[in-house]
Amino acid sequence: MTAEHSPAPAPVEPGLQAARALAVSLVLWAHLTTVWMASSGMFARRTSWETWRLVETNVVFTFSLDHQSGGHLGLLLFFLVSGYVGSLAADRDTRSTFLLKRAARLLPAMVLSVLATLVVAYAGRRLGWPAVFGITPDGDRPLHVVFESLGLAPTVFGHVGLLFVLWTLNIEYYWYLLVGLVIPRGSGRVAVAGTYGLLAGLVALYEVCTRVPFSATHVRAGDLLYVIFIVIGRWIYLGQHKVISESASAIGVVATIGLHIALRWPNETWDIWYVRGHRSLMAIAWAVLIFCLLLRFVRRRIWRPVALVADISYGL
Repeated sequence: MTAEHSPAPAPVEPGLQAARALAVSLVLWAHLTTVWMASSGMFARRTSWETWRLVETNVVFTFSLDHQSGGHLGLLLFFLVSGYVGSLAADRDTRSTFLLKRAARLLPAMVLSVLATLVVAYAGRRLGWPAVFGITPDGDRPLHVVFESLGLAPTVFGHVGLLFVLWTLNIEYYWYLLVGLVIPRGSGRVAVAGTYGLLAGLVALYEVCTRVPFSATHVRAGDLLYVIFIVIGRWIYLGQHKVISESASAIGVVATIGLHIALRWPNETWDIWYVRGHRSLMAIAWAVLIFCLLLRFVRRRIWRPVALVADISYGL
C-alpha cells in the first residue's frame, strides 16, 4: 500500500480517552489502597478509615457499582476500550500491521514490569523480606515468568506466582489474536456474522477448556469469559461508527451480556437475581452504561493531564 493510499490516522476520540483514564484510575485506586491497607493492618479495621468507609459504603456498594471497591469496574472499562479500539484498528490496518502495533503497545510495558518485579522479588528473598501477594519467583527456572506472562505457566509448569495482574494481559493477547486473524473486514451483515461467529467459536473453546485438563489447552477457561465480554466493546464500535444500525448494535450487546451470564453463573436462578442482585453483573451494566455515556457526551478535547493518563494507561 502506497503512502498516498494509506488511511489517515484515526482521530483520537475524547470519550475513548476519558474511558481509558477513568479505567486506569479505578484499577490503581483499588490495588494501591488494598496494598496500603494490607501492609498497615487496616483490613482488620477498614471501617476506621473514614474516607474509605464513605466511598465504599455510600458510593460503590450503595449503587452496586462493583464488588471490588471499583477495581473490577475499571477492568471492565479497559476491556470495553480494547474491544472498541481493536475493532477500529482492525478496520484500518492490514492483519500483520494490526498485530505488530498491538504487540508494540502491550509487550514493552509487560516486559519491563516482569523484569522489575523479578529484581525486587529476588532482592527481597536475599534480604529476608516476607513474600507479598504471592510474588515467589522460581529460582531454579526463572524463564517460567515468560510463560506466565503469556498465560501458560499454571498449565505447563504449575503456578509460578509472579505479578498476578498479568492475567489481564493474557486476555488482551487472546482478543487481539482473534481480531487480527479471524474477524473479517467488511460492513453490515459481514461484520455482524463475523462477530457472532467469533462468539460461537469462543463458546466452543470455553466448553473444551472446562472439560479437558488444562495441560491439553494451555488456556484458562475463565479468561475466555472476559474475551466474550470484550466483544461488547466491538458491538458498541460497530454501532458508533455506523457499520451497523444502533438497534443491531444494542441487540448484539444484550445478547453478549446474556451469553456471558449464562456461562459465568449457570446455576443462578432469576428469583435470586431479583431478590439479592449480583454486584459482578451490576459492574458489567455500569461499565457499559458509563462507556456509552462517555463516548456520546465527551466530545471536546479533554484536560491534558487526563489525556496523558489515558495515553499511558496500559503502561500504568
